[in-house]
Amino acid sequence: MKINRLMPLLVGAVALSVAAVPLMVKANAIHNGYPLVAQAQPQKPHKKGGLWSKLNLTDAQKQQMRQIEQDTKKQIEGVYRPDQLAKLQAAKSQRQQGQRINRRDLMQSLNLDEGQKAQIKQIRQAQKAKMEGILNDDQKKLLSQQRAQWQQKRQQRQQRQQNQ
Repeated sequence: MKINRLMPLLVGAVALSVAAVPLMVKANAIHNGYPLVAQAQPQKPHKKGGLWSKLNLTDAQKQQMRQIEQDTKKQIEGVYRPDQLAKLQAAKSQRQQGQRINRRDLMQSLNLDEGQKAQIKQIRQAQKAKMEGILNDDQKKLLSQQRAQWQQKRQQRQQRQQNQ
């Protein structure tokens, strides 16, 4: 008697398993190992201020840094052609929707000509000089130390990639 009552439940569980397994396999194949948006791992929150917080900038220095960053962004945007700006805007929208964007691949897809690359490099160098000009001697020393650490980490990553 009890078996007759449990039989529909058992049949339902088997049917559900048979239907769900192929869907799970298909879902795994679709995203090729990348987490889907709904499954995305929480990203580490950015450290507030990042490097700048370690430099103990004054409020005036922070404001100057923000202004330099904004000016640099506008200058670089002026170097891009309209089709390149459209690609960047599309990538920004995708990133805001939680999709991962490989920055290196994105920049290569822009097909910057040598003149554009040179202009952007010059703008970045000017930005770096302006920002360093705002710092006092102690802050410059800390920045130099941090850059040395970044260089060391970059070299270690490159060595690991070559060994793989």
